[in-house]
Amino acid sequence: MSTGADCVIIEKKPGKWYYELQQYPYGCNEDYDTYGPFPTQDKAEDHLDANHANPGGWSVQPFKG
Repeated sequence: MSTGADCVIIEKKPGKWYYELQQYPYGCNEDYDTYGPFPTQDKAEDHLDANHANPGGWSVQPFKG
């Protein structure tokens, strides 16, 4: 079961991955907690999976530069 929280995995600089997870109550709160940096997108996803309930999906924003 998923929480419905918004989540985005972001590469802010090359090799510096973070994820931003919406704070509770989901859908009503515009504040996010930021976790990282992680060396890869996979490591960010692993941390998310190991430490938080399933947000129900996420979007990915690789570094553009």
